[in-house]
Amino acid sequence: MTDKIELSDAMLRSLKLPATGVIYHPDSKIAGFGIRVSKHGLKTFYFIYRFKDQRPRLTLGHYPKISLAQARKRASEATGLLYRGLDPAIHLRLNEEDTHASADVTPHVSQAPIFTFALQEYIDKHLATKCRPSTQREVSRSLRSNFLEPWAAIPIDQITAFQVSEIIDAKIADDKPSAAIHAHADIKAFFAWCVARKMIKASPADTIPTPASKGKRKRSLNAHEIQAVWLATEKEVNPIGKLIQLALVTGQRRGEIAGMRWDELHIKHGYWEIPGSRTKNGLDHIVPLSFLAIAIIDSVTKTPMPMQPGDTEIRYSPFVFPAQRLPAKPISDFSDTKERLDRLAAIAPWCIHDLRRTMATGLGEIGILPKPKKKLFNHAENEVHDTYDRFEYFKERCEAMHLWALYVKKAIAGQIETASIGAFDNPFARIEEQPSPGASP
Repeated sequence: MTDKIELSDAMLRSLKLPATGVIYHPDSKIAGFGIRVSKHGLKTFYFIYRFKDQRPRLTLGHYPKISLAQARKRASEATGLLYRGLDPAIHLRLNEEDTHASADVTPHVSQAPIFTFALQEYIDKHLATKCRPSTQREVSRSLRSNFLEPWAAIPIDQITAFQVSEIIDAKIADDKPSAAIHAHADIKAFFAWCVARKMIKASPADTIPTPASKGKRKRSLNAHEIQAVWLATEKEVNPIGKLIQLALVTGQRRGEIAGMRWDELHIKHGYWEIPGSRTKNGLDHIVPLSFLAIAIIDSVTKTPMPMQPGDTEIRYSPFVFPAQRLPAKPISDFSDTKERLDRLAAIAPWCIHDLRRTMATGLGEIGILPKPKKKLFNHAENEVHDTYDRFEYFKERCEAMHLWALYVKKAIAGQIETASIGAFDNPFARIEEQPSPGASP
């Protein structure tokens, strides 16, 4: 093989024949591209590349049957395919006539990227710019967990409606109608974006009907089930166990807890402040923290960030529950931990959102009045207020959190007979609903 040099027509015409075998002349302009010359005078353009730990050699055509400009164009197309995660040997289709006789045949190049590449483009260019951070995480998690493994290396123009329905139907068969509905909506939006970007001509998800819902879930856990789930989380080394405990104790949404930041916590004053950018209704939300919630948070160890050049001290993740591999981001994958907890708890099927419903049910039985309860769960108000008061009913909400923590603690200890929810005396249940001034604690 000779040294790299920028190939030119004048050079190609004057190439000397080797005495034996072949000699390779790599081009300095395009990596992997070059021309080989045999002792019989056959001049063949080639493209060498690395793909999945292999180094295939692709024949692009023979000179002068195809010109140097045509060969360079094909090498550039092959390079573009590699950037998309595609094997040029498969997706850069050259007719046999093209490589041996005709210089006029243009190769057919598949323009559709593989699913892995297209999905990352969708996340980076659409979700990251059009959606709230919590929505980005949920949709990204849904698409990756449901579709990435089976479709990773498939060009998106080759994914069929049958393949889409196969995954959706599997969710329905597993008695997960809500997961099926979300997966259907997420993949449909993804393919619609691909159509708009001219990656594909039509969406394979358009003909798939929206899965039927089983109606609103009503599942809430009783005291024995609370005990079983809690004891299971205490055996879990993954911090998701602590996250699930907080979901039960605070009644807040899974995504809000997963995205909890250390700078949102005001432990000294006993509350957690969730910014509107992370809440469902877009409003800032003040969550009173009971003694049990504070104990859980105090038991979580801060996660150090990977050291970067120039770092003089350890930096910690801003998140209470960071992703294990990327501590700069919040945790998003709950499936493996949830499956382990299900096996340990051995109770009827439940989801993390059921813990929020469990707390809501318990507070209703205690006698917490509707308005403080709504504020506690950050439910949208029907009436419009001139000024939104984040600390409205704060005293009542603190008391409600305290009572609920007492109940959970008794349930964990197995003191069911003496700790029914109705056994607690709640003085705030007898106070007439009057808006409080809402001063900061």
